[in-house]
Amino acid sequence: EITLFRNGKNETGWFNLHYQPIREDDNSISGILASANEVTDQVLARKQTEDSNKRYNMMVMQSPFAFAVLKSNDMVITLANDSIKEMWGKGKEIEGKPLLEVLPEIKDQPFPVLLNKVYTTGIPFYANESLVQLERNGKMEDVYFNFVYQPYREADETISGVAIIATEVTPQAILNKKIKASEERFQAAVNAVEGVVWSNNATGEMKGEQLGWAALTGQSYQEYQGYGWANAIHPDDTQPTIDAWNEAVRDRKNFIFEHRIKLKNGDWGHFSVKSIPLLNADGLVCEWVGVHIDISDRYRAEKAIIESEKQFRQMAELMPQKVWTADAEGNKNYFNKTLLDYTGFSFEELKGNGWQKIIHPDDWGKNKTQWEKCISTGQDYETENRLRSKDGEYLWHLTRAVPIKDEDGKIQMWVGSKTEIQKLKDDEQLKGDFLKMVSHELKTPVTSIKGYVQLLLMMLKEQEVTPSSFLETPLLRIDSQVKRLSRLISEMLDLSRIESGKLEIQKELFSLDVLLAETVEDIRFTNTNHTINISPDFTGMVYGDKDRIEQVIINLINNAIKYSPDNNVVEVRVYAVNDTQVGISIKDDGIGIDEEHQQNIFNRFYRAAGQSEENYAGFGIGLFIAKEIIERHNGSITVESEKGKGSIFTFTLPLEK
Repeated sequence: EITLFRNGKNETGWFNLHYQPIREDDNSISGILASANEVTDQVLARKQTEDSNKRYNMMVMQSPFAFAVLKSNDMVITLANDSIKEMWGKGKEIEGKPLLEVLPEIKDQPFPVLLNKVYTTGIPFYANESLVQLERNGKMEDVYFNFVYQPYREADETISGVAIIATEVTPQAILNKKIKASEERFQAAVNAVEGVVWSNNATGEMKGEQLGWAALTGQSYQEYQGYGWANAIHPDDTQPTIDAWNEAVRDRKNFIFEHRIKLKNGDWGHFSVKSIPLLNADGLVCEWVGVHIDISDRYRAEKAIIESEKQFRQMAELMPQKVWTADAEGNKNYFNKTLLDYTGFSFEELKGNGWQKIIHPDDWGKNKTQWEKCISTGQDYETENRLRSKDGEYLWHLTRAVPIKDEDGKIQMWVGSKTEIQKLKDDEQLKGDFLKMVSHELKTPVTSIKGYVQLLLMMLKEQEVTPSSFLETPLLRIDSQVKRLSRLISEMLDLSRIESGKLEIQKELFSLDVLLAETVEDIRFTNTNHTINISPDFTGMVYGDKDRIEQVIINLINNAIKYSPDNNVVEVRVYAVNDTQVGISIKDDGIGIDEEHQQNIFNRFYRAAGQSEENYAGFGIGLFIAKEIIERHNGSITVESEKGKGSIFTFTLPLEK
């Protein structure tokens, strides 16, 4: 964090800094090479995310909704808020215990099976007014809950447990059961006809007993006779309804209408009405039969959509970001003022496929293919492209869009944004050019130094003078440091290749367990202070870049050694994950990584707090490169860690078929 005087005022910014001594041929320091990269936007975004997470956690723990997180096959309670503890009635100290130890009475109920199904399939389970038998206050009780079992996923999308969100609805459930029984009797009376069925005489008056209408409105027999039914219509809708009804009766045409009705409980409901005349043998109307269908939910939904769209557009018009929307088929149907002002085009010019006018010709084909794929699959859309300004200049933008779906999962519309990233692109280009230049400039002298050191060591071994160890020890240390420097230079070159899309993967068929054994043996020669144990639980072939996989293994084991200064044992395991994947895990008992840093540890140049340059050398790109290599093999790499208790890094590869 640095305060600078910029643009006529003091500003606080955040930077990644690197100071490196410049050495002359005699190894004396003649200056300092300094480099910096401003990361203010990333830091502020991270701080905002951290604040948001804190507020979210506080909201969860204080929520009136019961909430708990169960981990592993044993469903160990790792998190439970006060609401669920009170609901279960088992005391406060339940974290760290398996669910069946806390609630043994549910063992023979369906819930353990449901939890395991969610845990193994990843498919959520929802239940309303579900009966649970719980022991509370020393006695068994029948309790009803609305709840959801949701798979709990880690940052890498693996399922590690199940989250429970529940609300006790015992009084409502008992009442609803009584109401349901009453409704079933009523439904039988009207032969399960959807809606409320009623009839009027030939002149349009309601006569006789109308069970459905009475149950809907609460009107008595005397109250709804004749035109008394109109008294249940909303005052603003009463006269329009009567006028339309009289016109239908007079003209003997179907009556179709919508209006509000006062329900038996005093609420107002929205209904669609349809009535048709029944004719006798002489062609005269003998009766009118009608049905009222409750459309309250649809009305509220339509009103909410209209209001939501209005608020969205008002908000979008005020946003400095470029916002757009499209229909379910992907046709653009809205651009906010910021986007239109930037391009200089009108909405009419850009709607539909007119947006091709503002995309760089070299980006159009790729963007169109990506967009069409997202339309067909429903996946989120994200791409980088160059957007044409009204001045004719093309600037890089990050374009994103997400589908808005209904409760059945059907796409209703797409909402997207375009964020200018030209400065980031320029910075990345400068940084990549700098790293490439430095790497190439350093590679030649480092190679020469390494050659001379190896030559001197060879000459010492050929001498018969015993005290040669006086020179051998420092030469071996120099050789070790040169190897480290060579590795850093290689990493910078790999980073440059990754960013330019030129990192090559040369695949071949090889034995993974043999490669692991040979790699570990090489590392043991230069790291005699640490014990590296291998558990070879898999023997088989994989198809991949042998050298690159070896590079990943070396990086992860060296990291385990580097970050375990006080614990000298590293455990390496190779095993079959399933029928299609093999995994390698590297476990240490070192300093560990805080949970807040674990999701960022594979980002380039990222160094977790506390890993200072003084104690732990490196640029923070090794794990980024390892992740790129593994993902280019269609594998994955993850970390499990706890501060002060060590880390387990695991990567998987597809098995050779």
